[in-house]
Amino acid sequence: MKKILLFILGLSFFLNFWFLKPEEAYALAWTQKKDHINVTTTYYYQEGSDYYDNNSNLKSSPNKFVKNSINTYVEYGITDKVTAILDVPYDIVKDGGQTSKGIGDIKLGIIKNLKTDSSSSLSFYGFGIIPTGYSIDTSNAGIGRGYDRLGAEFGLAYGKSFSKGYVESAVGYRFYTGFPSDQIRAYTQGEYDINKNIGLYGMIDAQLGVYNGRSIYSYNNNLIPQGYRLVQAYLGIVLKTDFANFNFGYNKTLWGQNTGDLKGFYFGFNRNF
Repeated sequence: MKKILLFILGLSFFLNFWFLKPEEAYALAWTQKKDHINVTTTYYYQEGSDYYDNNSNLKSSPNKFVKNSINTYVEYGITDKVTAILDVPYDIVKDGGQTSKGIGDIKLGIIKNLKTDSSSSLSFYGFGIIPTGYSIDTSNAGIGRGYDRLGAEFGLAYGKSFSKGYVESAVGYRFYTGFPSDQIRAYTQGEYDINKNIGLYGMIDAQLGVYNGRSIYSYNNNLIPQGYRLVQAYLGIVLKTDFANFNFGYNKTLWGQNTGDLKGFYFGFNRNF
């Protein structure tokens, strides 16, 4: 675990000096201008037949897990320094013979800029988690699309822009009521512009449970551990037009505890109004 955390911090340091540009980015370090709206809609596909146990050993699962998601993320500039954020996912989850589909957990919150200049920005972010997905411990609910628990996350995000792209890093703490445990959340993402129309995108995302929750039983009477930990990566291409930015790429779990070993792809668009 220590080596993984050091790797994430080291990568964040490297990216902050060598990657590049924030405009129209799906990022928490920058706020929208007053009355400006930014919309990002992305389709994600993930699947996996293996999982990481409590000791991070990779094991085979008797069932194949498949998740399709359409995620809509909206930012609205209340002022030049305060932006409202809304994140709404629509999920279709399949595990063995069970299927669940509908709106997942909604996130609603704000980004508050603390300090900014022509090439960098530091912001505070916070959002509440509204449980709209099925509960995974209710017998008639089917597969969970969320934890059915109220939650909240608070953190800091720092971004730096250059002539050919941007880099951004964020770290936060996510609270849940009861199950699952709270989590430390961190990511570093960056984009490098090959030319004015094509960019390369990369992100490393860490979700690290602190294991202060409680274990529960699922709808099919399987014991679900109180928390999980994972590190995952995204690599993609951004196509830029006057109308919108289009993005597509690949994602993969790199390491985990009590979580699936998933891989998949994504594509979507980003547009300012």
